[in-house]
Amino acid sequence: MSVSENIVGNPFWTSTSEIPNLYPWMSQDEDCDVAIIGGGVTAAMAAYRFSQDGIKTVLISRSPIGYGATGISLGILDYSVERGLIDLGKMLGKEKAVRCFKLCEQAIDNIEDIVESFDKDVGFLRRDVLAYTSDKQKQDEFNTEYLMRKHNNFDVSYLEKNEARDMFSFNIEAGILSKNLGAEVNPYLLTHALVEKAVEQGAKVYENTEAINVVPGHDSVEIQTGARKKLTTKKLILATGFSQNSVINSLLSKKTTFMLTTNAVEHFSGYESRCIIKNDRAPYTYIRTTPDDRLIIGGLSSNAILKDGRLGKLVNANKIVKNKHKELENKLNLMFCAMPDMEAEYEYSGAVADTYDHLPIIGEQQEYPNVLFDICCGANGIVFSEIASRILLSLYHGEQNEDMELFSPSRESL
Repeated sequence: MSVSENIVGNPFWTSTSEIPNLYPWMSQDEDCDVAIIGGGVTAAMAAYRFSQDGIKTVLISRSPIGYGATGISLGILDYSVERGLIDLGKMLGKEKAVRCFKLCEQAIDNIEDIVESFDKDVGFLRRDVLAYTSDKQKQDEFNTEYLMRKHNNFDVSYLEKNEARDMFSFNIEAGILSKNLGAEVNPYLLTHALVEKAVEQGAKVYENTEAINVVPGHDSVEIQTGARKKLTTKKLILATGFSQNSVINSLLSKKTTFMLTTNAVEHFSGYESRCIIKNDRAPYTYIRTTPDDRLIIGGLSSNAILKDGRLGKLVNANKIVKNKHKELENKLNLMFCAMPDMEAEYEYSGAVADTYDHLPIIGEQQEYPNVLFDICCGANGIVFSEIASRILLSLYHGEQNEDMELFSPSRESL
């Protein structure tokens, strides 16, 4: 099942961006050193990294490049993971949790370096990150999380209610403001720019080319396409999320997430530094701005999957989706009451995947020889994709990478 089949509405990024490049379908048999299945930012980052290293790389995607989950992504880059440092530490141990945060911090730096090499704008801007609670009972919890991050040399400050009142127009009982530790980007244009660069570096890219059968072997992997063409590769990277990946689906949770993009607003009163904003209550929401002065809010995820206009194949989704978008719009209006002309302009929703620990799945499974998993979903998928590209390149070269165990398909925290 393709993620793109589960998108409802008109996603902002693909609706407002011209298609940068079109790629052919695979009309003849191919062979390569590394094949990548996927058409989103994770696959694009892998293609960029492997082709940069001079490796003969072929990417195939069943849908146009940049659609699917990438097309509805918020485009947020964050050094923190959804569980927070303390909760992640309880699952992995403190040292490993801190290492995850450090890897994300480094990944944002690396992505910034990559986009600076492009000859086109992909909307990358550094941002502060605000994690906040409006629950008085969570003040001590936030303070402990703040101290943990501060003691591990992250540039953070603790916001108390009175201080926050001068910065934001919504209620904050406690907050952690992380200085310059996040970024925003247009995920659709980033994906296309990465793929374009990969092609310049020698990669071949095929759209509208579905892998219908994958046969791993001890020396190679054979991939059969829907057009009855064969792609033979020494290593296969699966970067498909859950759309085509029955192998890894048992480790993923499937959700429907809801997005709303506003019109351009005249000013950002009550919105300090246009930072990335995350709340602490499930279902979570995330807020960012765009270079053309819009706000995007996303979240309120449901465990049901959108398919053919229905939720969980049981009930008609139209009313539920409409109510979710109205809830997002009401939330923005309550939070930013000093923006009177703000209104929803794009409303969309789609099926996405995530893991229990909100970390990517990167690496090998013994029963699938020469197949490398590259599953970077969740709110921080873009950041994870950069981390994954470096780990998988090390794995391809037979090099030890101390971070592989953090994201292994066989890790206990899954």
